[in-house]
Amino acid sequence: WRRAAGWGRRAGASNRHSSRSKLIACDLCVGLCLYLVLGVTASVAWSRCAPPPPLPGAPADVESEPPTAQAEPPTNHIELDPQLSSVQEAPTLNNTMLARQIRFPPSFKFGAATAAYQVEGGLHNASWYAFERGLSPYEHTQDRETTRGYAGRATDMWELFDDDLERMKALHLQTYRMSISWSRLHLARGQFDMPALARYRRWLRELRLAGIEPVVTLLHYEEPLWVSMQGSWANASTADDWLELVSFLAVQLGGQVDVWVTQNEPFVYAGLGWLEGRWPPGLVMAVRDWWLVMVHLSSAHRRAYAALHALDTADADGDGKPAMVGLA
Repeated sequence: WRRAAGWGRRAGASNRHSSRSKLIACDLCVGLCLYLVLGVTASVAWSRCAPPPPLPGAPADVESEPPTAQAEPPTNHIELDPQLSSVQEAPTLNNTMLARQIRFPPSFKFGAATAAYQVEGGLHNASWYAFERGLSPYEHTQDRETTRGYAGRATDMWELFDDDLERMKALHLQTYRMSISWSRLHLARGQFDMPALARYRRWLRELRLAGIEPVVTLLHYEEPLWVSMQGSWANASTADDWLELVSFLAVQLGGQVDVWVTQNEPFVYAGLGWLEGRWPPGLVMAVRDWWLVMVHLSSAHRRAYAALHALDTADADGDGKPAMVGLA
């Protein structure tokens, strides 16, 4: 289609200049179209979620529709504690949903989620660690405004997991989504940190003993520095390196994990890293180059999906589904 639009290669500097101008114009058009599509989609979704306007003449605190017969409540539900609810202290709050019992379907699971770099601490081999400090290979971001919050020890979950597990129990969590740090575990091609793997395995076992379903994310916004040095996800070979990690974990942790998340928000990851330059690798690229990063991430997800189903054959909870795989 580029040839049909006159974007084929032609001899001469003027033609190359014209082709580049057209490519830049194409980038702007694609970006504008993405913006409009996302905006319209969000507007439609919001309008569908918004409550209908009250009927003319109806009091503000009266529902506009007549009440309908309530179905039998499901077994999994929560009742608001009057002592914890602000509804009692704010009688003018017009939200009948808060004043009633909140019901959830029996299959609904309450949980929490974290990312390894945000909570573990001590990940000095991670891309974010170097990016926060403007170290190699991110020297080009030193004089630019980026996201530079220093994680440091974070919440020190690497040392305080047992305390965090007690808090999960106190919250009656039914599931916990955690990520395996690629930078901590994958030291080099073909080389893994086995003591770190043993600790992750213990965490998963303790979660199951506590009745909490572990959900494991395999790519959550960080990578080893040796991967960053080779171009990160702009380099097609990064998918091969990540698939080595995925396959290794499917075999090593499949006995404790039945639910896998391959990647966390790859669109956000690629956009902030390669379009806006606020996250690692801190690049501001043309849309067509950013799209190549998305192609690599999407292809890697497809390959990881197949690898997890092929290699994780252990059914941890006995429900007949040894591996459920998706995106977050």
